[in-house]
Amino acid sequence: MYKAVLVDDEPHCTQSLMMLLETYAAGQIEVAATFNKPAEAVDYLLRYQTDLLFLDIEMPGMNGFELLSKLMPLHMDVIFVTAYDQYAIKAFSYSAISYLLKPVDDIELQSVLGRWLEKQNKIISSQQLALMKELLDKSHKTKTRVALPTGEGLEFLEITRH
Repeated sequence: MYKAVLVDDEPHCTQSLMMLLETYAAGQIEVAATFNKPAEAVDYLLRYQTDLLFLDIEMPGMNGFELLSKLMPLHMDVIFVTAYDQYAIKAFSYSAISYLLKPVDDIELQSVLGRWLEKQNKIISSQQLALMKELLDKSHKTKTRVALPTGEGLEFLEITRH
């Protein structure tokens, strides 16, 4: 299951987005944490693996772009959720995968989540394809590795015989 973090200075926004994610991504995306103070979010995001970050832009103390600059290089995908459309171009310069305007539209959120989940599945599929090719190329040799799916992709383990 993928882990998401929600950051917005307005508690009702994080709560409503969490409910939407529970409705449209149940069993696929887990909301690992929500934050209404950007500085607390930075501390968490630097310590814990996160797959997807839903981030407001206009927040007191630290805006969304300042928050992202503290996390560089980014090891997660970002979806901006904001009431202001004038930041869209800057958001994509931070490699945001999408930009949702508040209030979040259910259909738009479903579309964004669908595209993101499809992208995640393609990453896994390319790794699986590479393993299959390697196995075919070495089919005459004894197999010494096995691939196990994880939240980050595939984990390859060496097999030893005793």
